[in-house]
Amino acid sequence: MNGTGLLLTGLLFVVSSPALPATDSTHSPQGALWRALVLPGWGQIYNRQYWKVPFVYAGLGGFAALARFMNERYLLYRHAYLYAIAPDRYPQYRDEGERFRAVIEAGRADLLRQYRDRYRRNRDLSYIALGLWYGLTVLDAYVHAHLYDFDVSENLQLTVHPAPTGAGLRLRWYF
Repeated sequence: MNGTGLLLTGLLFVVSSPALPATDSTHSPQGALWRALVLPGWGQIYNRQYWKVPFVYAGLGGFAALARFMNERYLLYRHAYLYAIAPDRYPQYRDEGERFRAVIEAGRADLLRQYRDRYRRNRDLSYIALGLWYGLTVLDAYVHAHLYDFDVSENLQLTVHPAPTGAGLRLRWYF
């Protein structure tokens, strides 16, 4: 099965899986973790945070598009640089070299190398950012699953009260 078929099968599984009841005793952080690892956004869906899914895919898509753009620019400058230093050895890169004819004729192939290195570095940083974004989405799903049943009612209060000796903290917990 190719990657697209696997992705469609995973999406079909997500859509066809039954919805969890509002108070689900089987809701687990490990379930959210594994779902988020298998398919980006699935952990957020499992945690009923549907509004986060577009942000998950926007971040992944943005970093992937940036990495692709940086890779295309890197290859352009790499091929132009190789053609500039050895046109007889790399005739297949003539078109890329022609785009930078003025730079090559001025004997500034080092500029092509500098741009090549800059785009390679930015491409690599884009890959790292893509991995970090994916990791953050997995971490978000895992942490929210831990807090899924957390009581956020008004029965717990932390207030600051002035006192004659200075400010004081008071914690109230109502049962």
